[in-house]
Amino acid sequence: MNIAVKTIGRFFLSTFFFFLLLNIFAVPILISQAPQEGTWYFSSRLITLWNTFFITSIILSFLRVHLFLYRNPKPLIGQIVLLFTGIVLVYPLLLALPHLRLPTIPSAMTTRRAVSANTIFYASKKFIWIGNSKESVQGPILVYTPRQKDPIKIYPEGIFDPEQNSLHILQTGENIPLHDRITTLRPYVLSSLWSNLQHFTQRITPQQFFDLRAILFIGTFVCMLAALFSLLYLTRWLLFNALLVLAIPFLIQASIAFLDELGKIPALEYVPAILHGGIAILCFGFQLFLRPSSKR
Repeated sequence: MNIAVKTIGRFFLSTFFFFLLLNIFAVPILISQAPQEGTWYFSSRLITLWNTFFITSIILSFLRVHLFLYRNPKPLIGQIVLLFTGIVLVYPLLLALPHLRLPTIPSAMTTRRAVSANTIFYASKKFIWIGNSKESVQGPILVYTPRQKDPIKIYPEGIFDPEQNSLHILQTGENIPLHDRITTLRPYVLSSLWSNLQHFTQRITPQQFFDLRAILFIGTFVCMLAALFSLLYLTRWLLFNALLVLAIPFLIQASIAFLDELGKIPALEYVPAILHGGIAILCFGFQLFLRPSSKR
């Protein structure tokens, strides 16, 4: 009973700590993307990231609790408690977090400045550079679209819509949102990792109060995280084992995102459950051989 209580306590505290830490790291990034916006804008954008932050926190929390159970002579009890606690926590929060939104404030209370000159934006897979800024008219405008035959295009002017925070290019009639302001190119590895996390979170988030498919995805996902504990005994180097346990969930998420990009094939619909369930069975099988003896 003591190990069960300690496991639950550490799991909840670790989840809260990592979730809070991710929110703290996200604040300066959001400010750098749109420094002209107010507190309401940053808060509303931050809330939309909570689902992805929560899934990341769950992965890190499982590893943290696994390291605690590693030194316990009877880790299986804590592992089972962790499995059921994870499922009970993940499903209702993933169901509730997308519905959390700040109340809409009247447009008269929202103050948006015109976009500043010599600023680079990234939107719709395009890099947009704006030269001069005079009230609503912007120009010249340079648009760089990677991996196209003519990647660079220059337009003499465009009109900025402060309510929609978008740029209307007169020559083409295209409307480009200007939410993501950048000063340097984001590292490819980090941007790909974040994209995979968002895709995976959206994949397993329940779409209704009782979603059987989401229950299956979340159940196998938590089961896999609980089963990864056995890999902590894979070698004599605990740091290597811990990094392997941490890397596997993110590699699985990248695989799911890659397979989903191949197309909506019926057989791929349950890829998350298949991958998570397969790894869970494999790791639980390893645990019969990798678990230390009571004399260790």
